[in-house]
Parts: sequence; C-alpha cells; structure tokens
Amino acid sequence: MVVLDENLHDMSAHPDTTKALLVAQYYAHEITKLASRGAALVVLPERALNISKEAGTAITNILQSTAKQNNVYIITGYTNMKNKNDYNSSLVIDASGNVLDDYNKVHLVTGLENRFMPGEKTGLFSFKEIQSGTAICKDLDFPGYIKQYGNSNVEFLCIPAWDFVTDDWLHSRMAILRGVENGFAEVRVARQGRLTISDAYGRVSAEANCSTGKKTLLEGAVSTGKINTIYNKWGDWFGIVNIAAGICLIVFSKKKK
Repeated sequence: MVVLDENLHDMSAHPDTTKALLVAQYYAHEITKLASRGAALVVLPERALNISKEAGTAITNILQSTAKQNNVYIITGYTNMKNKNDYNSSLVIDASGNVLDDYNKVHLVTGLENRFMPGEKTGLFSFKEIQSGTAICKDLDFPGYIKQYGNSNVEFLCIPAWDFVTDDWLHSRMAILRGVENGFAEVRVARQGRLTISDAYGRVSAEANCSTGKKTLLEGAVSTGKINTIYNKWGDWFGIVNIAAGICLIVFSKKKK
C-alpha cells in the first residue's frame, strides 16, 4: 500500500491535467519500488488519481504499463470524470495490464460527495484464481451491503479509503469488523488515516498511519481462505431478537403496572 503526500492530491472539480499525469507517475514509481521488494498487489487510497476525458487514456496507460512491467496487480481509488456524470471509483488492473473491474462507490457521503453519482453493483474480481473484491471507504459503514461480498465468497477485500484524521483508528476498526462478520481479510488504505491489513478474525497483521499527511508505505502478507460465518447465513438475527425482546419487556412491564 502507498499514500503520497496529501498536498499532491488535487480535489478540484477541474483538476490540472499536467499535475494529474505527474501524480500518476509518482504513484507508478512507488508501485515499482514495492513490486521490486516482492509485492504482488498494491492498493492506493480513495481518489488518489484524477482520471478525466482529457487525461484518462494517458493515466490508465501509465497504470497498465506499471502493472505489466512489474507483474503486479494494482487497485486504485480515483476521481472518475470520464463521462457525463462524475463517480468516486476504484480501478482494478491485473499483472498483465488488463482492467478487471471499474467499481463505482455505492454509499456516498452526504454533502461532501454530492457531485458524484452512486454506483449500483459490487466490485468483484479474481486475484490469481482467488475470489476478491473492492469497495470504497463509506461502503464499509453498511453491513447489509458488505454482506453481498461475503455471500459472493470473497476471500479478501481491497478498500481505498479517506479518513478525517481524528477518526482514523475508529473508522479503520469499523471497516475491519465487516471482515469479521463476513469471514474475509481486508487490505485498507486511507488518506489521512490508517493503512491496515487484517484477517477474517479481525487480527491486524500490519498497520501504518498517514494522518499527518506525509507519504506512507505499508507492506505485509494477506491471509486468504473464506470463513463461513453465522452473519453470512442469518444476517442481523441477533439485533432483531434484541429489538423483539425489548418490545416484549416494555409491554410486560406496562401490563404488570
């Protein structure tokens, strides 16, 4: 995982094309360094790149060439301005330079992401014959939505994210809980937050913090192997039972009076 200095990221609705290409090249350089140290998959954060109509082909070519030359998978969050509507997206490129998935964030942050259209489907792909997936940041706040990945037998989920500095630890652990619920590992990389690798039991094997806004890299092994969980099978049964028990308790106490 790698996050560049925060001041290199351009969040403008009309980003500078020259700067966008330069940032893509910086990320490509860091990906190459990680691949030279044995990385088979590199994940970049949410909206790490700006891919517009003008620069889209050039930036995508940089990523595809980097993946192919280094025999590495790349998953990057990016601001998707390629079409009429803007999306907050995640691009999945395999080690041969093929685009496997172009996922659009489904659950957007009200107010902050009003410019974006929400996506409509999960992001699934195969990593060396291992069922894998990608989702983006706030998607992980919705257990029912992430349950779809669990039901699709995902073994690990790649999560480009963006935190708010002070919530870095809390938001990372909320995301990790989704992996425990659904029995899969997670690779989560957040701008201004935590970079974590966790297994299906919620154990964090590697962690770094970029809430200071400085460039941060993290390397580690990802556990694979899907675990079938009660939540996968029965969903929110425990919460429903508690609500029913609470209602019964209220009714019983009123009758007793």
